[in-house]
Amino acid sequence: MAIKYSGNMTLAQVEAAIPTLKKRGDKFRLDIQHMILSLARHWVASGNVQPVAKAMTRIINEVEGYYAQALANYAMGMWNMTWDASAKALVYTETTLTDAVIKQMQKEPWWEFSPPREVRGFDGFSELEKLLTKNAKKLAKPGEKDNVIPAHVVNALRRAMAEAQHGGDADAA
Repeated sequence: MAIKYSGNMTLAQVEAAIPTLKKRGDKFRLDIQHMILSLARHWVASGNVQPVAKAMTRIINEVEGYYAQALANYAMGMWNMTWDASAKALVYTETTLTDAVIKQMQKEPWWEFSPPREVRGFDGFSELEKLLTKNAKKLAKPGEKDNVIPAHVVNALRRAMAEAQHGGDADAA
């Protein structure tokens, strides 16, 4: 029986669907790998990198987040391309590709070349502290004072963070 994904799945339907996620994810990654290998083979056969860079850029721009970054890392690492942030496109420095690179690509797919980070919890205190430190640096620069959190607010936030982290004992910080 095919699983129908929706926002109204029962707990039993969700439990039944969970094992399919890995298989679906593996197929997605392999489909992309096959496309990349096809592009590499086209580049070797034709000697023309321009359509390859353009197609790889389109692939990167179609996927999101980790996948986009991992694919860009792969193109930069395997094909010696660079990412032009203003054009949001791959730029090639090499104009030829060898069969040896394709063999390396077959041994090392894009998701292994640039693996995702470990899953870790969100640390709100650390993130807020980073923001407050960045804010302090801006406070020290002339002309930046319009875009910062006032010092008295920062101090109040730090006191509240200390209290929360130490169970209400602000003096422990």
